[in-house]
Amino acid sequence: MEARRRFATARVVLWFTGPVFVALFLVAWGIHLGSVHRGTVRHFSWRFLGVGAPPDGESEAPAPHAREAKRPAGVKPVSDQGAAGGFPSTFGRPQLSAAEVGSRSSDGTEAPAGSQPQPNALPGVAAHKGTPSAPSPSPRSADAVGTAASDLSADRLSVPVQVRVKLLVDDRWAAHHADWLLRVQRSLAAASEAYQAHFGIQLSLTGAVLWSGPRMAHSQAEAYRDLCGHPREGADVLLGLLGQPLSADGYGLGAPAPSATLNGAYGLVGLAPHAPPSSQPGARSGAGPGGAHTRGILRSLGHLLGGREVLDPNSQAFALGTWMSAAPPPSGRPPWVDLDNRRRILLRKGLPFVPEGP
Repeated sequence: MEARRRFATARVVLWFTGPVFVALFLVAWGIHLGSVHRGTVRHFSWRFLGVGAPPDGESEAPAPHAREAKRPAGVKPVSDQGAAGGFPSTFGRPQLSAAEVGSRSSDGTEAPAGSQPQPNALPGVAAHKGTPSAPSPSPRSADAVGTAASDLSADRLSVPVQVRVKLLVDDRWAAHHADWLLRVQRSLAAASEAYQAHFGIQLSLTGAVLWSGPRMAHSQAEAYRDLCGHPREGADVLLGLLGQPLSADGYGLGAPAPSATLNGAYGLVGLAPHAPPSSQPGARSGAGPGGAHTRGILRSLGHLLGGREVLDPNSQAFALGTWMSAAPPPSGRPPWVDLDNRRRILLRKGLPFVPEGP
């Protein structure tokens, strides 16, 4: 009888204390994992949930994702546009005001009053078809090239356009960088800030997955064909990030024809020519702020949006370091694009992208 009573007592104790021990174990295990992955948890909470202080090295810019929850998809106030993910604001807007864009002609003289284009929701590209562009002046600096434009109306620059981007990341390059996901996020965030400053285009990351295609391919064309066979999963653009530099021909594989009514949707991205090879784990890129793939993302998206490669090394655009070329980035300056390509991309920024195949 005594044994049965003790057994019943022990069973009652276990019944009430067992869940408590399990809960304490789970809490302790969660604290342990949070301590081990403290940096990743802080970054995720700050960027995606808007909770807590930014991790070391990040700016104090508020996380945009928490504020966008109640806004319609693809719409974001211009005053609220910043680098995706709140990364350091190292890419300033070019010295270009709304009045300067609409009131200066291509030769730098003041246009007559009333000649400015009237703002609208998003100017149609058809209005510009067949209209020859006035010759641009010989630029004295990157700012001079970025501010003289006769057919760039202020409303085209200010109307926000969001481009959803999915990334495929070369698994060989990722194997040398344990923090590869954070690296590509920073690269896209830096590219987004540059595109916001120059075109009013925000880039949003929809996903990033490892990609074995470049390891199997024997050429850039094969890697591009493999890229086109992957699903976009709701993204407007699918970019394949390689672990080595890419030639001009590789960047131009997904470029649409000048007369096309759709923007390209698939593009390859190479490491910046001045970035260290992937065999050097943890080595920092010499390609400027943002990351080793920032320059390539700027260049690849430029091609998909109608830009053209600047090939002449003696041209002023090349000398000034336009990102639509293999030229070194301008030292100590934000990323910069030449006037001709800036005009082309602004004219096509509202066009839809090539639809995903069945």
